[in-house]
Amino acid sequence: MKAKNVILYILSGILFISYLAVMAISLDTSRATDAYRLYYVDKKVKYYLSQKDLEKKFCADRKFVFTSDYNPLNLGNGWGDPEPDATWILGKSGDVFVYVTHPERDYRIKLEISQVMSYENDLYINDVLIGKVEPDEQGNVEYQVPAGILTEGVNKITIRTDSEVYPLNYINPDATDNRRLNIYVRSLILSSAPEWSQI
Repeated sequence: MKAKNVILYILSGILFISYLAVMAISLDTSRATDAYRLYYVDKKVKYYLSQKDLEKKFCADRKFVFTSDYNPLNLGNGWGDPEPDATWILGKSGDVFVYVTHPERDYRIKLEISQVMSYENDLYINDVLIGKVEPDEQGNVEYQVPAGILTEGVNKITIRTDSEVYPLNYINPDATDNRRLNIYVRSLILSSAPEWSQI
């Protein structure tokens, strides 16, 4: 009887050590893909996307449409749910993640804005200030991005205001919407110099 107990203790110990080993391996994210790290480790995106999609669909030289008809999986923190016309940034900032393979090129960014509240916003790439978000009468605003600002792999594009963003029904007592509406973005294009005329 005692021998059986010893064997059970040994097996339990082996099982426990195996469990600890698996836990230790799972904590090492050095070999994790960019997509896995964005969603599971850093929790920077709202939706899970595969590494293949990140590299092929959410990369430079594509137009990202932030409406409910499309699938804006590269939206990061700060965004509301996609609506038929565009998607609101709720609060001070919203991030978009784009995969870049040729950071040595010059790039252009074009934003299509459907509505702007009274807040002044700036555009950043990887926390480097690119310019103010001041759309024209058609709601468009463009920026030149010189080589060296983008990096190979995942890049973060941020629209941000330094102002406090208040709930809409605080600004307008007649409103029923209590969201902190900042800016309503319809689309974003990040295109490299050779592709500018094709998107």
